[in-house]
Amino acid sequence: MDSDGPGLLPVSEDRILEGRPVPDHTIAVIGGALLLLAGCAATQGSLEVSGTEPTWLDVDAAYENTAAITTGGELAAWGEERWGELDVPAGTFVSVDVGTLISCAIRTEGCIECWGIQREDLEDVPHGEFTAVSSHGAHACALDADGGLHCWGLADDGQLDVPDGQYMDVATGYGATCALTVHGELRCWGSDEYGQQSYPEGTFIDVSMGMSHGCALRDDGTVDCWGRDGSGQTAIPGGTYASIACGDFHNCALDDEGHVRCWGRDHMGEGTPPAGTFRALGMGDYHTCGITTDDLLVCWGEQAPSEYRI
Repeated sequence: MDSDGPGLLPVSEDRILEGRPVPDHTIAVIGGALLLLAGCAATQGSLEVSGTEPTWLDVDAAYENTAAITTGGELAAWGEERWGELDVPAGTFVSVDVGTLISCAIRTEGCIECWGIQREDLEDVPHGEFTAVSSHGAHACALDADGGLHCWGLADDGQLDVPDGQYMDVATGYGATCALTVHGELRCWGSDEYGQQSYPEGTFIDVSMGMSHGCALRDDGTVDCWGRDGSGQTAIPGGTYASIACGDFHNCALDDEGHVRCWGRDHMGEGTPPAGTFRALGMGDYHTCGITTDDLLVCWGEQAPSEYRI
């Protein structure tokens, strides 16, 4: 259910409204990050990073947290810490996905490392080389280099019961999972409490999930959304897009020129993006982050002072 809660962004409100990049101060160095869950060889240590304008490769967000990867491959995380959300592993990475209980990232060599709450069902991180990972709520799924899909974590709604086939993309929600086959067909499984299984037919190139809804991008650039619609998150605006991303109760999409358009809940400004052009989006609950075409990081929505951890 919708509930108010703090989302922490490391910038002041005037910077968000101006659409200026987030990091304009030296990144704080935190030593000895604890690695909780690993699908590759465990690593620990500290990394000294300094500078006033780091550039960024990838970003994602969850309820009260954000994590991003610098163009040098280092992980940074900030926000509220309850279950080790800020204990990011050392090393270099190419993609990150932030969940409520666990977050996961793919190393440059292709293996997965995860951190967050310590639960036995979330510690079964698969080994091997992977091209995508998604973690949302209490389960995660990863796509291997051969198109195989591996899911682990809480299984109370069947969200780990992957249908046979080869896949090219995956997205996890709370109790449900959706994926695209190598032919672009959409498949969803797990909870159907809010119509998460009423997904559309057709050919798609991108899929994303929020708390209880999903959106997918067709090969003609149009968007379909399904599932829970209490905040207008399935009321899709017209137009064509290049990518789609779902927050818990709002969505944002990038058009072909990199402009952001959002719909759904906008209680704290999470659905009111700044001007500019972007190439990647990270969707939280009451906040949203994006990487500009200049590789700078911008966040908008509810915020409070915080610091980076690397």
